[in-house]
Order: sequence, then C-alpha cells, then structure tokens
Amino acid sequence: MTTTDIIENLLEEYTRRTKNGERSYQIKDSYSSFYINKYYSEEEQVAFGKKGLLTVLDHIKTKRDLIIAENDTASLQTLYKSINPHQFLFEFCVPYAAPELQEEDIFPFLAYYDSSPRLEIYNDLSKKTFEADISNALLYHGYVLDLVIIFQQQHSLSEQLVTKLEQLKDYPSIKEYESQLKRIDDVINGESRLYRVTIPEKIIKKLSASDLASGKKWEWLQKTELKFIERKEDFFSLIEALSEVNYFNKQALRPSSKEIIELIDPEEFEVFVLDLYHEIQKDGKKRSGWFVGDKVIAFQIFVWLMHHLDTPNQFSVLSKLAEKCFSKIPGVGPVSRKLGDVILKILEESETIEGLGILLNLKVKSKYPVFRDALTISIKNAINYTKLDPNEVEDYFIDDYGLADGEVDSEFGAFRSTIIIEDFSKVNLQWYKEDGSIQKSVPAKVKTDYASELKLWKAKQKDIKKGLSAQKQRVEGFWRKKKKWAYPTWERYLLNHQLLRYVSRPLIWQFEDGGIITSAMWHEGNLIDANGTAIEGVHSTSVSLWHPSSATVEEVQSWRQLILDKEIKQPFKQAFREIYLVTDAEITTSTYSNRFLNHVVRHHKFAALAKQRIWTYANVYAQHPPYIKYPDYGIAATFDLENNHDFANTGRVHFRDTRRKQALSMEDVPVLIFSETMRDIDLFVGVCSIGIEDEWNQNQYRQYWRNYSTSDLSETAKTRRVILANMLPKLAIKDQCELTDKYLKVKGTVRTYKIHLGSGNILMEPNDQYLCIVPARGKKGPADSLFLPFDDDAVFSIILSKAFLLANDDTIKDEVILNQIKP
Repeated sequence: MTTTDIIENLLEEYTRRTKNGERSYQIKDSYSSFYINKYYSEEEQVAFGKKGLLTVLDHIKTKRDLIIAENDTASLQTLYKSINPHQFLFEFCVPYAAPELQEEDIFPFLAYYDSSPRLEIYNDLSKKTFEADISNALLYHGYVLDLVIIFQQQHSLSEQLVTKLEQLKDYPSIKEYESQLKRIDDVINGESRLYRVTIPEKIIKKLSASDLASGKKWEWLQKTELKFIERKEDFFSLIEALSEVNYFNKQALRPSSKEIIELIDPEEFEVFVLDLYHEIQKDGKKRSGWFVGDKVIAFQIFVWLMHHLDTPNQFSVLSKLAEKCFSKIPGVGPVSRKLGDVILKILEESETIEGLGILLNLKVKSKYPVFRDALTISIKNAINYTKLDPNEVEDYFIDDYGLADGEVDSEFGAFRSTIIIEDFSKVNLQWYKEDGSIQKSVPAKVKTDYASELKLWKAKQKDIKKGLSAQKQRVEGFWRKKKKWAYPTWERYLLNHQLLRYVSRPLIWQFEDGGIITSAMWHEGNLIDANGTAIEGVHSTSVSLWHPSSATVEEVQSWRQLILDKEIKQPFKQAFREIYLVTDAEITTSTYSNRFLNHVVRHHKFAALAKQRIWTYANVYAQHPPYIKYPDYGIAATFDLENNHDFANTGRVHFRDTRRKQALSMEDVPVLIFSETMRDIDLFVGVCSIGIEDEWNQNQYRQYWRNYSTSDLSETAKTRRVILANMLPKLAIKDQCELTDKYLKVKGTVRTYKIHLGSGNILMEPNDQYLCIVPARGKKGPADSLFLPFDDDAVFSIILSKAFLLANDDTIKDEVILNQIKP
C-alpha cells in the first residue's frame, strides 16, 4: 500500500469516524497502530511522514481549486468538512517526518500562501455572510510555522527561509493581526513554541521484560500460572521483542522470537487469553487498565500471537474481545479502538471463511454505529482477500458450531456433555454420567480436572445463544434488502443449516416461478401451505421471505389460524405482523404523515430502541432526527422529534428518494417499506411512551398520560385484540372476560376492570377509577404457560397477567392493590 493510498484511506476514514462521534485522539492512535506500524519500518516511517505531508498539501490545493471553481459563496459548515480532516492529517504526518525534516520540505508549504483567493462564506447557523481567505481556511498558517519550529530545533534558518517567512508577514490574513506578526518574528528569532503539532518521544512504545516480571501494573500477569510455556522469563522476553517490531510482518520476527513461539502450547495459550477476558469482565470499571497505555500494547500482542499459533477456538475468542473493545462508553466512545482495530485486522487478513464469518456475525449483532462502520470496512477487505461474491457471503458463512440435528457433544473424561437447541430462544446444556444416565449439574471432577475445557465449552453454549439471537434479527431484516435465493441455495443455507433452521423453519416463505407465487412453511418434514396441505414442485423457484402486506386478507387469516392451531411459535411477528397502509389523511398531507404526532416518549429509552431497530440516531443530544435508510429501494425515512433531553415529543414522518434527492409522497412509497417504517415507529411509541407507565406523578404531561389509557388502538394493539379473541374461549377465566373495542373487561369478585389493549393500564368500573398495578419481575403466573405465536410483545404478557390476577381479586394479598380496589 503506497503513501498516497494510505492518505486516501485516512481521509475517508476520518470523515466517517468523526461523523459517528469518535474523538480525534482515538482515531490518531488507531492510524498509528494499524496503518503506519503495519506497513512501514521505523526508517520507512520518516519517508512516509515527509511524503504524506506533500500528499496532504496536494489534496488541500485541489480542494481549494474546486471550491473556487464551483462557488461564488461557500457554506461555512461545508468548508469545515474539508478543513478538519486535512488539518488533522497534517498533524498526524508531522511527527513521523520530524526526525529528518529539511528546508526543502518546508518551502512548498510556505509557497502555498502565495495564492490567497478570497470567497464569500455563508454561516448556516447565524445566517450571515462574510469574506474569508480560502488558502488560510483550508490550512491555517500556524501549522506551517510549527514545521519551521520543528526544523529549527535541529538546524539554523537559512537566509532564504527567513526571507520567505518575512514575506509571509505581508499575507492578507496575517498582516492585519499584531499577534500573528509577532509570532512570525518569534519563530525567526527561535523564541516561539509549537502551536498545534505535538511530537511524542516514541512513536512505537517498547515494553520491558523486567517491568513485566516485577512492575506493579503487571500484577495479574505475574500471579497467573502460565501453563502454555515452561519459563515465564521466556514469555516476557518474547513480549518485549514483539513490542519493538511490526509483528504483522512475519519477516520482521527475530529468530530468537520464533524459537520462543515454538515453545508455546497453542490450546493453553488460548485459555490464557480467555482467562484475561474473564478477568476484564469481572472488573467493575467501564474501561479496564488492559485497554489503555502499556497494557493494551501487550494485549494486542496476545491476540496476534493467538492467531499466529492458530489456536483451536481463536475466532470465538477474538469475537468476544472485539465485542468488548467496541462496546460504547457514553460520552467517550469505544472501550478500546486501539485493540479492536487490531482484532478486526486479524480477522479480515486471516483470508479464511471463519474470519469472514465472525465479521459478518458481529455486524448482525452490533447496534453501535462506530462498530458497524468499522465492520463494514473489514468485511469489504475480507471479501477482497477471499475473492468471494459480496452479495452472497452474508448467507454462506454462518457458523453451525458443529451442530447435528440441534445437538453437539463433548467428552470430559468419563463424562459427556451435550449442548441442545430446543428452539430459537432456548439452548440447554445437559451432562451425562459414564453409564449414560443424566447428571443434573456439572460433575465436580470436570470442574477440577477439565477447568480450561469447561470454560471453552460454556463459552460455546453462550455463542450459540447469541448466534440464534443475531440470526433472528438478520432474517427479519431480509424485507429491507429485497433478498431472494434460488431454491437450492435457500434450502442449503437457510432451511437446512444446522443453526439457521431454528429460525427459518417456523417462518413463512414465498416461492415464485414464472409469475406464479406460492407461500409455504416447513412443518414436520414437509412444506405446507396456509391450509396445512403439503406442496411440491417448488424446487426451481426463487425464494423470499413472505410478508403479509403482499398477501390477501384471506391468506393472512388462514396462516394465522394454522399457526394458532398447530401452536407454531415464530422467531418474530410474521403471520401476525401489523400492516400499515396509507390513510386518506396521509394522501392529503402528501409528503409527510401526522400519524404519530404529539406523543411523549422517554428519550433515552427511545434512542436505545431506535438503534436496536437499526435506525441512525447519534444520541439524545443529536440535532438531527432519527432516520433509517433502505439502500436497495433508494429510500430513507425520517421521524421528527422535539426533545428536551429526558423526554421527546414526536413529530412528522417523512420519506425521501435518496437517488433523486427529493421528498416522496406517501402513496409513492412501496407498501412494504411504508408498513415496516410505520411499524417501527409504532413500536417506538408503544414501548417508550410515558402513557404505558403504571404511575405518573408529575404535572408535566399528566393529561397526555391520562388520555393514552383511553386512546384508540394502534395496529399493534389491534393485533393483540385478534389473538385475545382466539385465546379467550380456551382460558380458565373465559366466563369472567369480555373483549370490547379497546379493552379486555374482567369481572372480579370485588370490582369489574377494563384493561386497555394499547397501554395495559387499568380502569375500574363504575367511575373509571385508575388502578395501579406494577408487574412483579421474575414471578411466574398462569399467563406464563399460555401459548403465544411470538415472544416479542411484553405488553401482551402483562395484559394477560393482570387479567388472571383481577379475575381472582378476592385472593389478592397486596395491601397497595387492596386499598385501591375497595368499592
């Protein structure tokens, strides 16, 4: 990779990462450890710094010419987008160039100011226009004076250089300011300090073997038994040696380092890294000491060494560490971008299906924009390394964890253990004695004799659980991507995949051939239609995930009835998925919808849920409203919010054609995209509205809270009503229940109650007195044994629990509730 290539990558990456809220110092650390230390020796880094500065200058000149050619008046905010990355890269390159900076390296930068074009600048915030010098705006002269000062620390200034500096005093943006003129004089006289650029003592930090053996900060390393190597001293020497070189370049490894690496037991070393991970997890701090300073340098070496040794479960361990490194610390950023970038680089450069698969799985699970952005780049690079079709890799490399028919075994001496998948949400661990009988818990002998293997085994069970959860979300996202497969591909990679089958088989799929469309799902060894009849002749079709918006009312009702009759639990709402159609009011407003106007939501809760649903929303302080993009459709949707930090008032919904860059009328939005967007927003309101809270003691928003308990039902609440209508005849309390338009009415011995199907709040007859019942967490009741065709509606479960409780109100013992229900 050439210097120009690296500068191009850095410019693009800086813009992307700052947009996601990262700090400059984090990006600078990442660049140093990844780009520079990876591709250049210490000697070559100086040449990079010098050539990098000239490359940045060329970029700035090109940008200046473009701004002048395209605009009579430039936007200040747009100009900042050009200024910040270029000046940041200037700062970044200077320390590398500093050791051998020469006068000829400085003159091109001073000559840059020979041209001083001025342009009208419009400030978008103040709405005012002012004149500015574009050359100085794009590269502030203070940076160039820093170059002179750095040179001056080792050399005296020539007459030619002094003359050029004196000429700079006539520059329009300098001569008007006494302080700037004085600084140039101070620079010439050797009396000025650096303005922005800092020169670190060392660009590469070397670790000391003696410090590792005795330093207080390395206490955990000193106390831990290193089972993977005979002598700790050898390992500490190896860490010191690796800290001095670019170990990603295997040619840089010394013979002595290679000899020590040969002595390391790969499996035990993997357990050592996993032990360190668990130690960090136990540390109550948001950022462990292993993620900063000298210790993160050692940690980088550990993960590289684990990969170099090709340990048996390295990808699983790397996945856990990557998730930890890219977990978010509010107001700070990732826990450790420095270590995280090394892990992602190991995965992408492994040139393996496993490495690519881990990157894909991490992206499916992650909600943090900074992490998703980094993963997108790593996946793109990994695909280039593996020479695979980028449109296919997402489905092809899902880990099956060695499963066969939902089970995977492991031997622990005389004992055997099996990980068993019951369904998409349950993964159990079963132990067996030598005679094959069931052992209720982990055998004591396994705990003592196979401690390392047990840790890895339990970690595998957790990975399978996380994998199922991630795949549920990924499959639900197929609608947004226009995903289609040839039947054989779908059958192999979704229907029969040893992990994905637990997500794909309870779902309904659409089979299309020559304009003929059939919907079917897998049940008891066959594909069946909505009437339960086995179907054939679909092996040459294209397959996509069925959505109720593309079906008739009769077909949807048939699928719902079949799922209820056969008690098929779907991984997410599909047959019972709410459908949102454009209303007459939205046709009238055309380019916006007021459907979810004027709700009050908990802002932090909303922000978290929006990210979970893959909407873009920086945080509660964000000036831009949340939005979601559908790249395959060329559409973006925006949900307006008026916030005051803790709460937010909801506003309009807009759709935009991202290709033509124009607003879309509601009628022009594809039905599926309109429905899915409105469903997300309905979910945001339904989960985050203060109206669903059991109590509201503040005067602010009190009227809204009261009104919410009697409001018309949302589409989600209407779905609850449909399912309740089917369930009620089967309930033990059926004779005490009545379903009205908005309420489940429950007749108890003491009072009659109305449970709102939207909020779950309760009113008592005859005067609609409010009843506050706070659901008990973790306590199971009769409602928990009832079958529901999905498990992602917490309010529905609360409604059922309250119904069973109030139907037997004469047995209630809770004094708080008793005092409220007294007639």
